[in-house]
Amino acid sequence: MESNAQTAFWVNVYNSLVMHAYLAYGIPHSSIRRLALFHKAAYNIGGTS
Repeated sequence: MESNAQTAFWVNVYNSLVMHAYLAYGIPHSSIRRLALFHKAAYNIGGTS
């Protein structure tokens, strides 16, 4: 894939996983809860979390 296509792909993957985390754990209403969400919702993509 071209560089722009790769960037678009990974941005879409990130956005999809954030939406999934919001559905799975609820929408955080403070900065501390937002940080906690990113620690709870970890995904393995190609061997990298």
